[in-house]
Amino acid sequence: MVAPPTLLRNVDLLPDFYRAVGADAELPLIVQDEPAATGVTVPISILLDSLAASGARTVKLEPADSAERSGRLWPPTRASRCSAASAERPRVG
Repeated sequence: MVAPPTLLRNVDLLPDFYRAVGADAELPLIVQDEPAATGVTVPISILLDSLAASGARTVKLEPADSAERSGRLWPPTRASRCSAASAERPRVG
């Protein structure tokens, strides 16, 4: 599980950061969204880009608005109700 670098000021750098982590990972990567501990607020668009860049299939959301954010990561569809491990959407933990 990898959170953004603490106090990162330019969140546009996150997809490249996660791409590098994913390339070196020997285990499945979990992208962690943890603004209280990191001081980094990651917009949903950057979070999605980071997941795509890294190849990660799982994201752990820890912000106060996690329910809203998970809905924006995984909008309700028939497929999303069937399987949290859908090939089209990240798993949200």
